[in-house]
Amino acid sequence: RPVEVPLYSKKGDLTNQRAMQLIAVIILIVIVLSFANLQTTIQLTMADRIGIKKVMGASRLSLGFELMVNGLLYFCSSLVVAFLVYELMFPYYLHLMGLDLDQDPMFDLQVLSLVLSFFIAVSFSISFFKIMGVGVTESLVVNTNLFRVPITQRILTTLQYALAIVLLFSTSVIFLQLRYMLNKDTGLIQSNIIETNIFELFPSLRQDSVKRIEMLNLHARVVNQLKENMDIIAVSQGTIPINNAYTQSIKRADSDNDFELMHVMSVDTDYGDVFGLEVIDGIFFSDSLESDDNAVVINESAMRHLNIERIDDTELLMHMPGGDIRYSIIGVIKDFHFQHLSHKVKPLILRNFYYADKSFIVRHKAEARKRVLDFMDRLHRDINPNAAFTFYDFEDKVNAQYANEKRMSNVVNGFTLVAILLASSGLFTFAYHETKRRTKEIGIRKVIGANRIQILFVMGKSLLFNILVALLLASPIAWYLMDVWLADFANRVEISWWVFVGVSIVTCLLAVTTVSWQTLKAARMNPVESLRYE
Repeated sequence: RPVEVPLYSKKGDLTNQRAMQLIAVIILIVIVLSFANLQTTIQLTMADRIGIKKVMGASRLSLGFELMVNGLLYFCSSLVVAFLVYELMFPYYLHLMGLDLDQDPMFDLQVLSLVLSFFIAVSFSISFFKIMGVGVTESLVVNTNLFRVPITQRILTTLQYALAIVLLFSTSVIFLQLRYMLNKDTGLIQSNIIETNIFELFPSLRQDSVKRIEMLNLHARVVNQLKENMDIIAVSQGTIPINNAYTQSIKRADSDNDFELMHVMSVDTDYGDVFGLEVIDGIFFSDSLESDDNAVVINESAMRHLNIERIDDTELLMHMPGGDIRYSIIGVIKDFHFQHLSHKVKPLILRNFYYADKSFIVRHKAEARKRVLDFMDRLHRDINPNAAFTFYDFEDKVNAQYANEKRMSNVVNGFTLVAILLASSGLFTFAYHETKRRTKEIGIRKVIGANRIQILFVMGKSLLFNILVALLLASPIAWYLMDVWLADFANRVEISWWVFVGVSIVTCLLAVTTVSWQTLKAARMNPVESLRYE
């Protein structure tokens, strides 16, 4: 569907858009291969019937007309089914991708009609020229090479399954990477932390000094009430440490190097207690320190990046519009992830500064969540009687970073299921024709004592060979594509050998299930009926 603005400029990024395009191409190729397989099977099943009609005097024109009528019937039924499925599934797809596009049923119907017309035209041409080229005698002789599964169909089935395996492998790796990011220790306490806004913007002294003093006194009372609550572990004010750092020009005071942009966060003295920041050298900010305004705390990455050996001997310069400001380093904290896990932990500078009208960040006891929320609701209504109490879980905001990966995982899962069903349909037609062709052979094997398992092995070994070839073809391609995708993540899973083994087992089980239904159905037939089968 054409859009005026590239989707990746509003939703997701260019990498994921290209990944979706690649998946769409793979699905289209699987559809084309499945369609070609189906046409081959139709040709094989129609050959003897066409031969009989030729013997009875049917002309090529009448045979072609019959094929055309069948094609039109396929076209009409396929168009109705495809249109209904598309109209039902497309809104769900838009919701899954977080997109907002207007649906145009007439435009959709026109596109589907053109696509189906192309396939039907190709189907008619292939069937007409293939069947017309078969002689009468050749088409009526059973068990000749004409009725064997052509090598072309075997190749197409193998390619179908290879592409489906690529998607199945991709699904597995994306799931593992998503689970890894959601469960990785970020260096922060994430659970039992809520964020809520109680105060509106405070007026300045120039705007309303009396109002400001009243609000500051009210603010102090609210902070005391929160800290005195036995169910609350720690209280801070500011912004959560996820994608909220700003950049500032910083350098070592004793360095001749130019200023460079580094990430900075403004925090209060209780920030470390709320999120469990671990001090590995020096101290954190404290209300007892008078010099906190000109002090900073840095993380390990900043210490390494600035080549700092002793924080007591090093000061930083921060470039400001009014002039450079000198800061002393009072502490070093252990690295924590304050950005998406696709990024490495970058140098971070913490300044002791906060606004009284910033959001409150509260860490509470795990078993006291309801009591704390009720308490904060009452507190909020006392301050803002006409406003509703709202809050956010810090853990939810952390997980929200990976909404893009979750959407991609869901989309790939859906497309993988479609690809497997299409590949299985190709294998099913493959097995169906092979079983029909060898029905008498199955009857003879039963007469001489073969059981169902032995018949299943004989009938399925050639098909499973194609699946093993598909695995050998798909594995290196899938590994390369996923390795390229994972290259964008600084924190990533390693593609283990057991992923290949798991995908191989699932693929073989699906193939065996697809093949065994037709084979066991033929194996259960009475040998007498099998030997009479034509």
